Amino acid sequence: MFYIFLITVGGLLNATCGNVTELIIAIFALSSNKIVVVKYSLLGSILSNILLVLGTSLLCGGIANLKVEQKYDRNGIAWLVGMTVFIVVLSEYVVDTIEDASDSWGLSVSFLSIILLLIVGNAAEHAGAIVFAFKNKLDISLAVALGSATQIAMFVVPLCVIIAWIIPINMDLNFNLLETGSLALAIIVTGFTLQDGTSHYMKGVVLLLCYIVIGACFFVQRTPFNNQADVTNITLKPATNAVLSA
Repeated sequence: MFYIFLITVGGLLNATCGNVTELIIAIFALSSNKIVVVKYSLLGSILSNILLVLGTSLLCGGIANLKVEQKYDRNGIAWLVGMTVFIVVLSEYVVDTIEDASDSWGLSVSFLSIILLLIVGNAAEHAGAIVFAFKNKLDISLAVALGSATQIAMFVVPLCVIIAWIIPINMDLNFNLLETGSLALAIIVTGFTLQDGTSHYMKGVVLLLCYIVIGACFFVQRTPFNNQADVTNITLKPATNAVLSA
């Protein structure tokens, strides 16, 4: 019982420190009135945790089933908190330059916010889950990946809506078809993968392939960078200078 309690606390601590970065990035983006970055970064955090992190952990844990137990290092908590503070300082610069990066690299804001921003911002959390998987501690990896995704969905997303209401900024959770379908696909695939309570490296491959497919969809999608993040409202203006010829 005590071992299970320590696993739960360790996974919750790792996930919480990792999600602080997401919250800070969202707050800076809200202060800059960049609703697109907020919505896509929160969605990308959920997708990366339940597909990328969990898939990589299952793949690495299945291939390298290490049996060596390491001693508890108390300095790990200090490093975890210190790196979280350091990432918070850099988050403001990331938010301010994401629009320029989209223009200079020729990539859509949705791809940068959902894929690249989350991979770089959550690198420490992702690496921690993978290291636990290498040590054959997949229970901690599951606690980190699923716990982080749950915190984002149940706490960070509603908190961002409340903060936007206080500022005040018009922010909603009206996602387009691609974002909604990607989230539903990720949840269904992850649920079927974990329903039997066993782990195998092929399950990690399935999750990673699903993440690659979703990333490719956002790579080819071109989302305009505006405050409303509504790409479905397209107004067709009639041509006034049209010339008809027989």
